[in-house]
Amino acid sequence: DLINISSENHGKLSTLFGHSSFILIPIALIYKFFSRPETLVIIQSFSIALACYVFYLIAKDHFKDKIIAIIFLLCLIFYPQLTWIGLADFRPEIFSILFIFLTFYFIPKNPAYALISFFGAMISSELNPLYGVTLSVYLLFIKRKKLAIMFFMTGASYFLLFTKVLSPFLSAGEDTRTLNDQYGYFQSLLKTFPSMGTGYLTKFIDFIKEPVKMELFLRFLNPMFGIPLFNPIFWLIGMPGIFRLLALNIHTRNFYEPTLIYYVSSLIPIIFFTTLLLIQKLGKKARLLTVCIFF
Repeated sequence: DLINISSENHGKLSTLFGHSSFILIPIALIYKFFSRPETLVIIQSFSIALACYVFYLIAKDHFKDKIIAIIFLLCLIFYPQLTWIGLADFRPEIFSILFIFLTFYFIPKNPAYALISFFGAMISSELNPLYGVTLSVYLLFIKRKKLAIMFFMTGASYFLLFTKVLSPFLSAGEDTRTLNDQYGYFQSLLKTFPSMGTGYLTKFIDFIKEPVKMELFLRFLNPMFGIPLFNPIFWLIGMPGIFRLLALNIHTRNFYEPTLIYYVSSLIPIIFFTTLLLIQKLGKKARLLTVCIFF
């Protein structure tokens, strides 16, 4: 029942072809033995708690200062969007937060574990394989060429495998949609790659004309005083999530509700990690003061 659901609009279908959230398979095995709603709440809450702890470890490694690391941790714990999505519903996309934080944690320590963590992110949401491309560009900037190639190949291979090869086999029931529908806006973007810069700018201009959409974007950046807006690393790594946010077609005041934040929950670790990198460039006193202001 966790994987196969019924829909009034589409009949009987499997969540594994409408979305490539294969993280549901091991979760379903646990749910089989503890078939209660509380099981899902506990699993999801544990993943969020573990994500916070991983972010603390990242901050401690970068700053070599437990006080700054703890303040960063508190910033994440009290981040409104994280609280909303943790309490409102159970969604596989939320596990992206943990796995993307783990990816950032292991990149400087253990490339193999970093790729395993990224695989966990990919099976949490169909959006996440595209981060393999943007992460590979970031890794090239920090002179990790071999790892950049591995991330690019991993993300691209997963993307092609499930959109071109397996999606027809995952179609079931009365619903005829495939993963290609989920990737439609990304595929159109890739086809027009030469003009992507112009298209991206046009999309952003259209976006800021809609106050409800802009409100959600500012809510994401709220604890960081808009610092990610001026951080090129955030725009680079977070491009798939940002474009997904721009592509959302919402016309109501409920746009910022948790059910819609799930779609771009992968941006949460990217916002905090890239802001951490930016603050790391400051002097020791400035770092402490800046993080305290953010909190």
